Amino acid sequence: MATAMAMVVVAAVLSVIPAGSARASSAADADGRRVAARAVADPGYVVAPGIVFNHPFRKKNRARIQRKIINTVRNVPAGETIRLATWNFDSPRLEKVFVNAHRRGVSVQIVMSRGLARTQGAGGSYRILRSALAAGNADRPSSMRSWIRTCRSTCRGGGGAMHFKFMLVSRSGATSWVVSQGSGNFTGAAAVQQFNDWTTVTENKALWDGWTAIWNEAVKDRDFPAARFSTGGVTSVFAAQG
Repeated sequence: MATAMAMVVVAAVLSVIPAGSARASSAADADGRRVAARAVADPGYVVAPGIVFNHPFRKKNRARIQRKIINTVRNVPAGETIRLATWNFDSPRLEKVFVNAHRRGVSVQIVMSRGLARTQGAGGSYRILRSALAAGNADRPSSMRSWIRTCRSTCRGGGGAMHFKFMLVSRSGATSWVVSQGSGNFTGAAAVQQFNDWTTVTENKALWDGWTAIWNEAVKDRDFPAARFSTGGVTSVFAAQG
């Protein structure tokens, strides 16, 4: 099957337990309602590099990846950027954190699978984010506006399915150039019902620039050739088809 893939060589690949509806995120999202909005990011927060794993059968290890994502996003200060690509985004908990970042003055831009967005109803994350991230954009320069968009197929190729999940953050707390990639979608099911991995590399501007270039191609939703580059001991491989 042709797929769009982005891989950091140090990332681990785990089997995923089939789940029901991605919206069946009761445990993660109920807990998420207790996550208070942070009006001001903590300038001393440090994003730890390395790999985090989810374990659905051990309560303390459930939602570990989601907590890492939340802590990273909630400490992005105004004027910085978040660029996200994910096959699926459907989680009230994560909606809230990304919308709060936008309202704090962060540029939040998300691309996800068009097919998955179409399966969500009016209460799904895609429509909620599309509305919430549009608010206030008129007062921002175009490069700092927030939005969520969809792409066809692999985003970078004409066949297969878009299936990568990665997040690029220009700065979170005291940490710059955060590149994170993993196996799980931005859903409640991925947080509490599946084995997943999430690998983070920080303070590597060349890597961040390279992944940002790939993200910009995905947003254009056109065919692009496969790409491979190495920097700072990390090799990245992106394939429009594989």
